[in-house]
Amino acid sequence: MWTDKHLADSPGLYYTTDDQKDLTGLENEAQLDLLVMSRNKPLSDPYDWADVRVVGEHAFSKDGSNFLQFARYARNVFWAQPRRRFLHGFTLCDTSMELHVFDRSGAYSAEPFDIHRDPERFIRAISGYCLMSDEELGLDTFAERDGTREFVTVFDNMTGEDRRLQIETHPIALQRAIVCRGTSCFRTIDRKKVVKFFWVSASRGLTEPGLLKAARETNVKGVARFIGYKRIAGVGELRTGLVFSRKRQIQSCLRKSGASSSLAIVPLSQWKRKFAGSAEAPSAKKLRSNSQRSRLSQVYGAGDSYNGSQASQTKQPASDRFVDRVFSCLAVSPAGRALDNFTSVPELLRALRDAIKAHRSLLLDGRILHRDISPSNIIITNPDKNGGFSGMLINLDLATTVDENGKNTRTEARRITGALKFMAIEVVELALRGAKRDLEHTYRHDLESFFYVFLGMCVSYGWGENKKLGADPFQNWYVGSYKNIVISKVGHMNRQHLKNLLLDEFSPAFDCVKELATKLRDALFLRGDLRTGTPGEEPFVLYDQMINASRAQ
Repeated sequence: MWTDKHLADSPGLYYTTDDQKDLTGLENEAQLDLLVMSRNKPLSDPYDWADVRVVGEHAFSKDGSNFLQFARYARNVFWAQPRRRFLHGFTLCDTSMELHVFDRSGAYSAEPFDIHRDPERFIRAISGYCLMSDEELGLDTFAERDGTREFVTVFDNMTGEDRRLQIETHPIALQRAIVCRGTSCFRTIDRKKVVKFFWVSASRGLTEPGLLKAARETNVKGVARFIGYKRIAGVGELRTGLVFSRKRQIQSCLRKSGASSSLAIVPLSQWKRKFAGSAEAPSAKKLRSNSQRSRLSQVYGAGDSYNGSQASQTKQPASDRFVDRVFSCLAVSPAGRALDNFTSVPELLRALRDAIKAHRSLLLDGRILHRDISPSNIIITNPDKNGGFSGMLINLDLATTVDENGKNTRTEARRITGALKFMAIEVVELALRGAKRDLEHTYRHDLESFFYVFLGMCVSYGWGENKKLGADPFQNWYVGSYKNIVISKVGHMNRQHLKNLLLDEFSPAFDCVKELATKLRDALFLRGDLRTGTPGEEPFVLYDQMINASRAQ
């Protein structure tokens, strides 16, 4: 067999599946036809999405209508390998082959070619995928590995020295999508720190490491402490030299198939070896920093143009055609516990109260506005080891600076920020009006988000063995049009409606905080006409009302 003769020593091998359950680690919605995995993986071991190096799909439709399923395979790979930089894949429809790359800014491909008319190119592609190095495949090469142990090195600006940290193998949090910030968080082995990997827009002037350093310098209390940072790579660097010729009509394919444009997450039997490669590996060459482009040139042919899923109709440099993102590593402390891991109602209330105090310090001492208050951005901490704080704020990805009057300084931003379910009414109204600036996002909007987090915890937890089943009472806060979301939230925040519609949804464990819920609602929205805007008095007034109400509980 040709592969046995020419790819005997290749790093990768081709495998196929007989059933969609052959690949473990995630629940599979369909059967992946072909994939490349490491030669070093014992054949007796079950394989999962964490082992996939390249994905391949046979009988791919010419109109691209099943691109959604192909993208699901890619999404599963990024889910199982959250620190991966990019992923190669290929599709075959009859004799037509197309070579794809997925990264955190989207997907792109070379022009399809006929494998019968251009067999040499077909052989270059098939063999190239097996011969690629880890860096050329987009695998994580930043973390150092010593057996089963993993280490990362970050630069500490305080000491001016590198810090080497051992991290746990499995993440404690990650985003389950491809085109996003791709955030994944890992505890250090001593469980005292967290190492966060993320892709941030290269055009964003205010980065989380910079804001955390500013918070440290202004003595902000109750916010995750900056330890170290390292820039790893950028999408722009990985796509250097590529030219995109035409736009892929992915949305029309989704509509034609009746599928949702949102890639729902799916979770990881054993692979059956179909055929193994064999041939001498190419002579060792020093990898270029843009190794993705280097191998693409060899596989696709240097004269090819590339199709970008975010491209326009005219040929332009890649940098003009996608959102450039920078892959970075950030170490912070403390690790803390997730908010939903509270051990008692009083502990949860103390964590939320102290997180509000942290938000106040961030705003008044550091002149930084968080803008993304949600349960995932609040942690429970040991007050004896963290300056008396039982709860702290994390994740300043979407934070911004404010001037001496508390006004948002990023008035050029063209998006609303935060999670819809916890987003303040007035912020959603900005999107409803098609607002192009987020000048109006203030501290009060974040305090409203704290209130929604509190309500969500009271409804979702504390049911014991008699957990309440049924629809999420907050579903209309994040599903549907912006207009309907505003209508739903305004209705629920009516004082009488809050009592009749939401407080009755509280679990038995949270019956004791219904009075607190009313007090917090009155502080934010007043007793008369519903106030959704920011009051004219000094910020500490509203902060004190919410903190004191929680303290009295």
